[in-house]
Amino acid sequence: MPSSKSTSRSKWILYAMLGASLLALVFFAMTHRPPETAEKVADKPLAVSVQELKAGPIPDLVSIPGRLEATVEADLAAEKPGLIVELTADKGDRVQKDQVLMSVDDRSWKAFVDKAEIDLREANKSLKRWEELRKTGAVSIDEYDTIKARQELAAVALADARAHWERCRIVSPCDGIVANRYVDLGEYAREGDPAFKVVQIDPVKVAMDISERDIDAMKIGSPVIFSVDALGGQSFTGQVAFISPLAARDSNSFRVEASAPNPELTLKPGMIARASLTRRIWEQALAVPLSAVVPQKGEYVVFIVQDGRAVRRVLRIESMVGQYAVAASGVSEGDLLVLDGARTLMDGAPVTILENPGK
Repeated sequence: MPSSKSTSRSKWILYAMLGASLLALVFFAMTHRPPETAEKVADKPLAVSVQELKAGPIPDLVSIPGRLEATVEADLAAEKPGLIVELTADKGDRVQKDQVLMSVDDRSWKAFVDKAEIDLREANKSLKRWEELRKTGAVSIDEYDTIKARQELAAVALADARAHWERCRIVSPCDGIVANRYVDLGEYAREGDPAFKVVQIDPVKVAMDISERDIDAMKIGSPVIFSVDALGGQSFTGQVAFISPLAARDSNSFRVEASAPNPELTLKPGMIARASLTRRIWEQALAVPLSAVVPQKGEYVVFIVQDGRAVRRVLRIESMVGQYAVAASGVSEGDLLVLDGARTLMDGAPVTILENPGK
């Protein structure tokens, strides 16, 4: 009788032969499909989303870091020495142009004004009498000219006295805010002592450094859109107000300033901004989403849908603008551009179009 070991080995050999036979049958079935079945699989359409390309203006924007600055920053000092007798503004107060902020004791200077006014009145009366005498020929021209010169000197003396008297007061040079006050009521101010700092931040200034490559595209009045991180990325608008004619020696960049309205005083000098400026505008351009562009062997490829099939196009790119490529050639207005699924397509593959808002 055969041993139990040889019987077990025979069973394993039989099982192995049966398994190999089954694998061979499966392989044969998979590789010997009827021709019509393979064609059906190859012709199964791939669902894709598309966007109809439309020509329109596309701005070429450059993103530039910037810093907010006050439009006017004025350090005001006492112009005449004297005891401070009036203060009309404090730190944080909004002030108007020509508003009196501080006055020193002006009595001595007012006395000079009063005397000069009296002298001018007397000189005017004298000149009037001499004009009547001149008409009658009672005085010579030289005598009349002497009296007229005295009257003119009196007028100049009054103007000078008033100018000195007016400098006893400090006035705001602009509509703005008092950023600091350095004096107190009752102090004695010497000529030149700092008194106030007044800043104008409506409008506010956005200062930027523009490279020499982009400076030619900057124009006075060009729109500027900028955001401020400190304000949650909120966006604001302004206009280019100044372009430096000279480049900085260390960076070879040009200072450009934009002016932006700031009625609520939300924007503060010192805040960091990121501005977008327009280099140029392509008037009738086709914007191709970068998600639809497929790099292939050193080329940029897109697919469009024609007659239910994907058509491969080589895209030549004029420029990159944000998440879009400005097409120089390769696509035309009205083309149905494949958005999703382009990376899995082959030229001529059948496709079906999904409902798409971009169509």
